[in-house]
Amino acid sequence: DFKGATFEGEVSFSGATFEKYAGFKNATFKAEADFIGATFKADADFHGTTFEDKAYFNAATFEDKAYFRRATLKSDVFFNAATFQANALFMDATFKAEADFIGATFENNAYFIDATFEDNAYFNYATFKAEADFIGATFKADADFHGTTFEDKAYFNAATFEDNASFDYATFKADSDFIGATFKADAYFNNATFYAKINKERLTVSGKLFV
Repeated sequence: DFKGATFEGEVSFSGATFEKYAGFKNATFKAEADFIGATFKADADFHGTTFEDKAYFNAATFEDKAYFRRATLKSDVFFNAATFQANALFMDATFKAEADFIGATFENNAYFIDATFEDNAYFNYATFKAEADFIGATFKADADFHGTTFEDKAYFNAATFEDNASFDYATFKADSDFIGATFKADAYFNNATFYAKINKERLTVSGKLFV
């Protein structure tokens, strides 16, 4: 258990397997943190953790819950091609640099409630097999959901998109909620496919809407 620990130098858990609870709650990583290809067989707890440099979770597998609630990521973070087999909890997380979830797979519920993305957020070609919850999330730069697949309900209620948002070629297989969402720049839904109900009451688009 590394609860509250401070890692002054670069840390590499690349390819590591955590058979039991991986506790990094409230830890601080001052240099790069490498979890590329790591496997977490029990809960991965990064609740309140601070990453001051780049964090790499490329192709990591989370077999149990992944806790990143209230985490602060001050540099680029990479979850591309990561697999979350249980709930992914990013509520109230703050991404101060680019957040890369390209090609990630969320097999259970994904919670980004009230998360803040201060730089570009990339969810291109990610797959959400259960509920995707972005209620109250704030995207201060580009939000890219190009080619993303939502197999269950997608919630963007009261989300704020301060820069361009792209859902081009996205697929929504269940209901999608954009109730009270605010798009302050352009919103792109070119070639997006909706198989169920779109709830867009009180949705506001200040820029151009492309459908």
